[in-house]
Amino acid sequence: PSGRGNFKRLGIDRDDLLRRFNEFHMVPLRCLNIPELDTGTKYLNCSGMQTTEVADFAKFHDLEELYCNHLGLRKLLISPKARIDVLDCANNYLEELVLFPNNIQRVLNCSENYLKHLDLSSQPELRTLYGKDNLLRSVELDKHSIDHSGRGILVELEKNRLYELNLTGYDNIIISCDDDIMRLHLPILKFDEDGERIVKRMKYILNRVTRTMIENEPSYWDVTFVPRQDNA
Repeated sequence: PSGRGNFKRLGIDRDDLLRRFNEFHMVPLRCLNIPELDTGTKYLNCSGMQTTEVADFAKFHDLEELYCNHLGLRKLLISPKARIDVLDCANNYLEELVLFPNNIQRVLNCSENYLKHLDLSSQPELRTLYGKDNLLRSVELDKHSIDHSGRGILVELEKNRLYELNLTGYDNIIISCDDDIMRLHLPILKFDEDGERIVKRMKYILNRVTRTMIENEPSYWDVTFVPRQDNA
């Protein structure tokens, strides 16, 4: 049954309600006055509003999604208690990004800032990192491998100044980075007879030169070396 009669008894036009639902979209904030916001907010979209240099979300302990790109930010403060599924702070003027353990639960987009160092070593749930077009010389990722997990990560780090990057804590890797990176640490995994349990982990240092020495790259690597387009 369609339930159309129930809508009618409630004085609701079902077709109009469905049309409105399909047309619903979240409108970003145009003016951010943080003290006036409910600190229990879980989803916050500040993109597209007037520029501000500091965004202080240190008291927003329940944030799950935060979009604060294109704001002219020079400083971003996050609550130590926040467990954020998506943090998008791209296209700002950030020179550092201070995160507390387990702040990031899935996605971080910090592309097009002025970051020189990115410490994500205490973000084991990170699965997607967009960090291209910064000044990055070092990126620290979680190195604690978890057998049986099949933990994967997608990384975009082209247009930076990285010399090396360690990805040995992950089992499935998709990465694009500058082609002049010298030491890309990748896992070599040995599985049991059933091909399910990881019984041994080894490390391979990949770059443009060592790549030519590999006949068949592991299926759990997807590496793209991007020719450098800038003068970094």
